[in-house]
Amino acid sequence: MKFLFSLVAVLFLAACQQPYTVANWEEQMAVHFKKSASARQRAGKELQPWDNLFLQKPQSYAASEAAAGRYAIYSIAMGYGAEEKDAQIFGVDCAGQVETVPLVFGCVPPGSVFFKRVFDYNAAMLAQPDFPHAAACKVNEKFTADALKWFSQEIESANKERAENIEKWRKAEKRSYNP
Repeated sequence: MKFLFSLVAVLFLAACQQPYTVANWEEQMAVHFKKSASARQRAGKELQPWDNLFLQKPQSYAASEAAAGRYAIYSIAMGYGAEEKDAQIFGVDCAGQVETVPLVFGCVPPGSVFFKRVFDYNAAMLAQPDFPHAAACKVNEKFTADALKWFSQEIESANKERAENIEKWRKAEKRSYNP
């Protein structure tokens, strides 16, 4: 039994040692958001305004919203005391008034995967054939150019934390178990 436990522990540590990359970080975080949205849905709780960004792919979500005649794009307000009226459109430049879905965050902003999903959705909404503000809105090229750089700081931090945890587990593994 002790051998089996040690084998499982070694396999677990080996799996955890793989560092995050841009691709698997986005996938991991999207799965996390999707699980929390699905849990709210199963519990019969009201979904958050951003949940559909993770329950569906942003492009298919934008297409389904456009098919239903809803062309709102997401805007974000962050910071202590932020309110819906402070929300700014994210990743898209629009001249004039555009219908938005304001997302408000306090002192702790969401992660880069969240921002990328909002950006992907807003860009996909602008690409819809019947988008009513097509002449007034365009995708901000700065966001497109920096898309892969968004994750670098989060990935570095997550990999560092993971390495520290693995080191703690290894030290704990060396201590004798004394119930």
